[in-house]
Amino acid sequence: MKDVIAQCLRSLTDLTKWDEEVFEVVSKIACGCAAAILEAIDDELAKERNGDLRMISKRPKTIVTKFGSLKIKRRMYRDGSGRGRFLLDEALGLIPGRQATALLQATALRLAALIPFRQAAAVLEETSGGALSHQMIHRILQLKGAVLEAQEQRTTQDLIQNGELPESQNKKPKQLFVEADGTMISLQRQDKRKAEVKLVIAHEGWKRVGKDKYALKDKTVLAGLARSDEIWDRFTAKLLETYDPQVLSSLIIGGDGASWVKDGSQVFGGSLYQLDRFHLYRAMLRATGNMTNANRAFRLAASGDTRGAITVLDTEAAKTPKKQPELKKAANYLRSNAAGLVDYRSRISSASEDMRGLGAIESNIDKVLANRMKKRGMAWGYTGAHNMAKVIQMLANGESSPSCQLKESKERIAKTIRRRVNEALESDPAAWLTSRMPALIGPHQGRPWVKALRDISQLKTAKTRL
Repeated sequence: MKDVIAQCLRSLTDLTKWDEEVFEVVSKIACGCAAAILEAIDDELAKERNGDLRMISKRPKTIVTKFGSLKIKRRMYRDGSGRGRFLLDEALGLIPGRQATALLQATALRLAALIPFRQAAAVLEETSGGALSHQMIHRILQLKGAVLEAQEQRTTQDLIQNGELPESQNKKPKQLFVEADGTMISLQRQDKRKAEVKLVIAHEGWKRVGKDKYALKDKTVLAGLARSDEIWDRFTAKLLETYDPQVLSSLIIGGDGASWVKDGSQVFGGSLYQLDRFHLYRAMLRATGNMTNANRAFRLAASGDTRGAITVLDTEAAKTPKKQPELKKAANYLRSNAAGLVDYRSRISSASEDMRGLGAIESNIDKVLANRMKKRGMAWGYTGAHNMAKVIQMLANGESSPSCQLKESKERIAKTIRRRVNEALESDPAAWLTSRMPALIGPHQGRPWVKALRDISQLKTAKTRL
């Protein structure tokens, strides 16, 4: 191995690229070892296969990993019904039509949920060996979004139509808070030019993260372009995955006054609705045009004196006729939200000092949705936007893509495979590796990574077992 390191050092003409040179060597070694192990697994699967599986041929497959692309050949079989099967693909959870491993797909999803697809592809290529085109990343995200949407629909349907509760942690926090809002995005190639992406969050209160800084505690997110009449059904099903049903009977719900948001207080009986302070003050300021009158109207409204706040607006309208349309609109805004003007802490007996004012939804709209979906002149197809929202929702909730779980029968085979491969490595590692690494006898024998593989193949013992 020291000869390999020496050759790497000699090949460095630009010391600023040392990490690139080393990464290339390590990636090539990893690809060679991975291909050898995967083909060995395919050999063992062939020995363990059912008698009705007939081998047809060996077919090539390219697998894109975080350390680069590797090419293998694995066996294709036909079962009794004539269906083609690849036992290696099934054992590894490889999905037909997808080259990227589950880990690389997860990395691509995280990038695509933050930055445009082309940028995500560029970052992925620059920081790992797993080069994926922006079209492939787009396809991975759309497929994942569609799976998440289907799962959400099933869970909601089971609850609403069949009365089946989802599996739940049955948490019982002292108080659960809900805030909701939407943001308009541009559509392309659709009948409509705009669509609203809705965001609903729930949290258990606030936790201090610094001096005078707080973060939401145990936040749950639901996002998407679902219709207003179904958004709360979906959110109910989502909450029941975590909370005891009794918790949902006494929610504190905050929003900007949109009808679909206020509907939440009707869905969850016994809940309180509060108009978001940010939107209330903004409405008063836009209507009056000056902070003095805006502050007066805001304080009166927030105290529950709707009539007094409207009087301030009417007085201003009498002085400035040009502002009458906006002031009348603001007065109607107060009337329609009269039930939610007073701070929730004045309306519940369980109020405590650690309860803070609502208003987190505005920053969440910006950070969770708007930064990715509506800035930089972005436009979407309806389905594509909804799938993106579902992936963003998954990541915001800290949920991961479901991993491939082997059935008990497959797990027994996996143990047998690991044992046999380990035995082969321990008995004659040089012969085992050489037979499975064509690069060792190919045209690139002088390259550093090939020398490293040769050094590995000449190990006398295998210290690490599979």
